[in-house]
Amino acid sequence: MQRIKKDHWHYDDPVYEEAEIRANKFNFIFLGAFMILDVGILALTLFGVFTINLTIMIPAFAASFSLLAAPLIVLLFHDVILKKERTLLKWKECKYLIYVPLYFALLIVDIMLSQHAVLLIVIPPLMAAQYRFIRRDWTLIFVTTVATIPIIVYSSFLFGLADRNLLKLPEEDLNNFQARLNALTGSRALDLFLHHCLPRILAIVAIDFLMAALVQRNVNMLDKQAELNKQVSLEAEKKSRMQNAVIEELANVIETRDINTGEHVRRTKKFVSIICHKLSQEEKYRDILTPEMINKYYLCRSNARHRKDCCFRCHLA
Repeated sequence: MQRIKKDHWHYDDPVYEEAEIRANKFNFIFLGAFMILDVGILALTLFGVFTINLTIMIPAFAASFSLLAAPLIVLLFHDVILKKERTLLKWKECKYLIYVPLYFALLIVDIMLSQHAVLLIVIPPLMAAQYRFIRRDWTLIFVTTVATIPIIVYSSFLFGLADRNLLKLPEEDLNNFQARLNALTGSRALDLFLHHCLPRILAIVAIDFLMAALVQRNVNMLDKQAELNKQVSLEAEKKSRMQNAVIEELANVIETRDINTGEHVRRTKKFVSIICHKLSQEEKYRDILTPEMINKYYLCRSNARHRKDCCFRCHLA
């Protein structure tokens, strides 16, 4: 059995393509905004507002900032430096390029700050909510966000800016990893889970289910819009076939009086169709010579009067 090559660039309908491009643009802008926030966290730490150990803060900041910058660098390299004909915003898997690095960057930021910042982990589901609903993706997002909450809470207790009342450690032991590890007894670990992990898990679960419902509603609206577009296209195609049939009948009528004129109409149509389909295989004209535009040129050259708005020669000049 021959495997069908998956197309990672073309969408089922222009409605879906436009929605995905808008979502990609917004999420890339959000990455830039979060990079500014990341710099702000570092500045507040340097000024002493956040009492995070700099030996932990500097590598963590470098890692999170690099993760946030990576998708933007890939976009600039692909679209600006390589100047590819297709923008990366049209790539179907572009969403994974955006919110997978963001997820790990948020994980680092949450651990650095406190278990109180764990709700930041809801941002990847919010970003994913702008795309079409895919059950596999949402299941993965749901499982990873829920599993990440205990990791953030216990890691922030050991490494980050944990609540001093929660730690109950002397001032000199706040930046001592061994002292924090010794303070994490069995009873305190259970207390952390019941009072800090469990409420946040329930909140994240509720938000994820709400986001999934909103995404499903948006997808239903897109499906209806795409269906309406298809109906309009079918009507236009029906009209085009009727117009072509009329032109063929006119050519037959002309041919009864002058065979050369009638055959000229048919040859012109065939030549225009062959040239357009050949040019549409080239990268330069691929986005211009769509099937709809080819049909427009085809019908234009069939008419007795020349129309500038669909002239093949003028449009491609």
